[in-house]
Amino acid sequence: MTIPFRAVTYQKPSRNAGAPGAIVAEGPEMYVGANYAKKIGRTDVRFIAGDYSRQVEAAIKSGALYGTVNQSPILEGRLAAKYAHDWLTGHKQSVPRPNALIPLPLITKENVDQHPAEWSG
Repeated sequence: MTIPFRAVTYQKPSRNAGAPGAIVAEGPEMYVGANYAKKIGRTDVRFIAGDYSRQVEAAIKSGALYGTVNQSPILEGRLAAKYAHDWLTGHKQSVPRPNALIPLPLITKENVDQHPAEWSG
């Protein structure tokens, strides 16, 4: 499943539309809105964040956030250092081109305990 995280999609509600089923955000700050919605009893909308901070992890565990993707800064840093080293030492063929993509596992309440967040923001 691919979830676009570069923009929040908004559709102007019609008179008969009701509440949206989900709100998808680009960044991890979505946990703030999700926590507030839970606090005031809004259970009719699922919130999906982008990125996976410790605050997002806590919001998923509490049920405020439905999920996110784990864009690991540790994995990104390790691969960037490896690819830079390979490139600069004459091993350009080992650097994926045109892009080096990393796995972005979906994190939900079902698997959050197996994937601890790696940063806080």
